[in-house]
Formats: sequence, structure tokens, C-alpha cells
Amino acid sequence: MWAAQFCLSRSNRHWISSGGAGTMGFGWPSAIGAQLGNPGKEVWAVVGDGGFQMTLCELATAQKRLAKLREIKQKMQQQANDVAAKLEQERQQTGGRPRNEAEKKRWQRAKQRSELSEQTMNSTDPDSRLMKDGATGAIVQGYNAQVLAAGQQQIIVAADVTTDCNDKAQLPPMVQKLKQNLDATPETLSADAGYWSEESFSLDALNGVTVLVPPDADSRKKAKRDQELAANAPRTERAEAMRARLKNPAEAALYAMRKAIVEPVFGQIKERRGFRRFSLRGLAQVRDEWALICLTHNLLKLHHHRVAQAVV
Repeated sequence: MWAAQFCLSRSNRHWISSGGAGTMGFGWPSAIGAQLGNPGKEVWAVVGDGGFQMTLCELATAQKRLAKLREIKQKMQQQANDVAAKLEQERQQTGGRPRNEAEKKRWQRAKQRSELSEQTMNSTDPDSRLMKDGATGAIVQGYNAQVLAAGQQQIIVAADVTTDCNDKAQLPPMVQKLKQNLDATPETLSADAGYWSEESFSLDALNGVTVLVPPDADSRKKAKRDQELAANAPRTERAEAMRARLKNPAEAALYAMRKAIVEPVFGQIKERRGFRRFSLRGLAQVRDEWALICLTHNLLKLHHHRVAQAVV
């Protein structure tokens, strides 16, 4: 109000004041707003030390926010570079020509994602990714939680969280975690069709392991209807061999046990315990949270086993 008496304005819309009804923190943010509205003009803010101190922290917040946005932009650029590099590698493997129409469309989508303008990232949790919810088909911002469960007791022997939007590359690292946890190698490993990957099956981590993974997501339905394979279905020697193995009654029965081993684990965690979303942010903290959930899952299994033994 003191400035209003001595700083005379010679034209309209050149003076902003709280009129005495505002707080001490009015002057500095109003000056910022005036500058944004008049970028080519000089703007003065007349404030006391108290008014400046009331808004000083907001300036620090703005700088932190700007630094965060710059970091996110760098990560988005790295994502675009990774997509472009992977696309170029696939093209080189096929001589630059797609093997079928499905691969051609996938390359077109990958080319679009390789542009920085096509990248998206959550500013609250930059590590998370947009993923498709397998149960509802909805697109959610989240992570990909993984577990390896053993036997009918449904004990979790390895767990992890990734930012990959599919499971194609998850078997080798999960088996490696199992080896680290138990110092042992599983005899048989079964997983659904989402884990099918020629590259993964050729890695050293799966040496000596009998892997049962169908190459086709709806292989049983197709077998019943006796229909031809989808246009983008794998037709390699390994894929044909796996289809033949899963038609064998013994191995088909072994694969069917997956529904009673690992699938119930997710059902028990989500439905019985009500854990459907992470409370923390950032990949490292989410991994710790998932490890705690899996640990308590195993403790509950041991508790129920001891109670059942006591009753008997």
C-alpha cells in the first residue's frame, strides 16, 4: 500500500495490488504472473523481506520441478533410442524386409515409438510404464511383477519387478534369481505363451532346464478347432517341436499343473490379501515392496502348514 501512494501509473493495466486484502505473499507471485502475461515488458515487484520469504520456497520448488522435467526428457530420449536400435537390429536380421504382414505392422508401430514426440512418461513415477491389464484390457500406469513358485505348496522361490510391458524376456533372469536364492536349478519350468521367446530359450540361464512354454496363446482352442496357425505365429523348428511336445499326454499334464502352482499365488495375493497396487514410487522401492509381499506370502504358507500339522 505504501508503493501505491508513490509509484504512479500513467496507463491502465500497469499496476497490480491486493488492495490491502491480500497476504504478504501476494506481490512476488503476482509479479511472475504479470511477466508471463507481458513477456516483452519490464516488471517490478515491490515486496518486503517477509513477503519474499513466504514465497521463496516456491521458487526452489519450481527449480526442482524443472530439473525433474529435464531428467524425464532425457529418459524419454533414451527410450526412443532403444526402440530405434532394437528395430534396426531386427531389420538387419531379416535383410531389411519383413517376413510377414504382422511383422511389417509391428515395425511400423516401432518406428512411430522411436520418435521422441511419441514417448510418454509419468512425472510422479518416471520408472513406471503404460501397460495393458490382462484381466480387464485397460491401459494402466504400472509395473510388471514376476514370481517363480514351486510345487503344490505354492512357495515363491524367486520374485522381481520389471518395467517391460511383456514377459518375453523374463524367464532367464528369473531362473538366475532362483539359482542365487536356492543354489539349485529347476528340472522343469512351465510358463504361459507370453513368455515364448526364441532368444530367451537359447541363453545359458536355461541350460539343463526342461522348459514348457506354448508358442501360441490359444493353442488349446486352435487344437480343438483344428484351425491353421495365426499369420504371426512362430514357425521355427523349436516352435514346432514345442507344439509336438505339448501334445504328448505326459508333458501336457505336466504343463497343466502350472494352473495349480503359480496362478493361485497371484489370486491369493490379489483377492485374499487385497494387494492390487503398489504404495511406493520408483522401481527400486517397488521391488522392495513386492519382495515384502512375497516374503509374507511364504510366511503365511508356513503358518498354515504348521496349523494343519498341529490339527492332524
